[in-house]
This record gives sequence, structure tokens and C-alpha cells, in this order.
Amino acid sequence: MWVLARRIILGNVPVWRAIDLPDRSVIARVSAADLRAWHAKTIVGNNLTIVVTGAVSAQEAGEAVDALLAGLSDGPEVQPPALKSDFTPATVLLHRPEAEKTLVAFTGALPPADQGHDFEMLLGLQMFARNGDGPLFNAVRTHLRASYGFGAWYADINRGTRLLNIAGEVETTKLQDTVDLVRETYASYLTNPDLSAFEPLQDNLAAQVKENTRNLDVAANVILQLALDNLDVAQATRLEAGIEGISPEMLSGTLASDFPTAQDLSVIAVSAEADALPGACVITEITQIERCK
Repeated sequence: MWVLARRIILGNVPVWRAIDLPDRSVIARVSAADLRAWHAKTIVGNNLTIVVTGAVSAQEAGEAVDALLAGLSDGPEVQPPALKSDFTPATVLLHRPEAEKTLVAFTGALPPADQGHDFEMLLGLQMFARNGDGPLFNAVRTHLRASYGFGAWYADINRGTRLLNIAGEVETTKLQDTVDLVRETYASYLTNPDLSAFEPLQDNLAAQVKENTRNLDVAANVILQLALDNLDVAQATRLEAGIEGISPEMLSGTLASDFPTAQDLSVIAVSAEADALPGACVITEITQIERCK
């Protein structure tokens, strides 16, 4: 399902083929000479952003980095490829007769990381999908009793493409009802969010982030991502403060301004029943997706 979702958004471009590897035979065709050529071009001494964390002085860190990079030649200046992501809404059903369950996903575009609001987005999605009494849980599990598990999160494909994902497994006979109800519930949440669980979720998220960033590997990755997004790396030591500073009004504003509307979401389903989602563009292979645009 996610291979199809990424293909819809990215198209048949190198980054999609690298992420999802639709032609597995390319692995067998890689030679030792190919690997050596890739290594010489890719493992170079420039185009680097380096982060060091731990009980080490700046001098010791510099000496270690110099030793690590010794002998590497410089490569050409590298710019990341520009992706032309296509978030035009589509409703697609991938028909797989052998499928033992029906899956459905809703995807849309969120602002990329360098525009900020990461924690508002994360907190907003946690509010929406929280177990027990969250809007998504109440709609799908309590009202329809149509799912074995539903969730909502975001994922970055690259620095400029961030996906909103809402997905889960549903009973095949309730797929259409689930699609309609999730859209309705999501639209209502954006315009009139129930923030009754705001404070405990906020406190829990801040505590988790504070604890996680004590780990040196996590801290290093956080600093690296901030640097690559041209954001203030000093905030890596106080991320929890940014979460604690979010107000219900700020969260409501982010939901209203940054999240895609319900009409802007694509719906992607995988099912053994070709007619499980009336009106959907039905395909049997991911490569057929162009007929749905």
C-alpha cells in the first residue's frame, strides 16, 4: 500500500525506485566494480555536515574527525534532486485477490520540516488518533467497529516532502463507510478540535522527547537534522521547552492552516474485492497507476 502511495505522489523517479525497489533484479546486477565506483563518488571528504556528541572536547573531536576523513578525496558539489511531488487527490484501489485483509490509507501534504511546527503537527496527530476516546478511534473502532487498528502520523520522504498518513485495516464490507466517516471526522477535527486531552498528551510528549534526547545517538541525529534544515541547532538541548510552549490556540491554528483539507486527501486501498470501494480507480499492478491520473 505504501509503495503505491509513494508512487502516486512521487511518480516513477529515481528516489521512488531507490526507496521501494520495484525491480529487485537490479540487486543481482550490481558488480564489485559498481560498488567501488559508487564508493569513490559518494564517500568523499567534502559536502559533509558533521555532528559529534559525547564527553569529548572540541579539539579531541576535531582530531577524531580529521583521522576519520584522512585520505578521502574531494568530490563534486552535490545538490539534492528536486522532487515534483503530485498531491492531486485520487481514490485508488489495488486489487489483490490473494489479500487476506483490506487496508486503507489517507495521504496528503504537510509543510516540510524547515518551516517549523513539527511538534504542533505531531501533537495534533496524537490528539486525533489517541486510543480510547480520540476522534479517529471513536469513529472507526467505537462507531463502525470496522478496524483492527488505525493510526495517524507524518513521514518525510525528503527535506521538502512531508506526508500526512492516516491508515489501518478495515473489514472489507465496511470500507466505503470507513472512508466516508474518516473524511468526515478528520474535517470536523480540523475546524473544531476536541482538545480535552491536550495537557496530558503535551506533558507526555515533552517528557518523552527530553528523555530520548539524552541518548547521544538521538541527540546527534536531532542536531544533524536541524543543521540540514538551516534551523537553530541550539534548540536540540531544549526541545521539550518548545513542546511545553505550545498552547491550545497555537495547535488549533496549525490544524487550520497547515493540514490538508479532507477533500485534499488521497485514498489508497488494497483489497481482495475489486468492488469494495465504489468509484475508485481499480488497478491490479502498481505500474498501472498512470491510468488513475
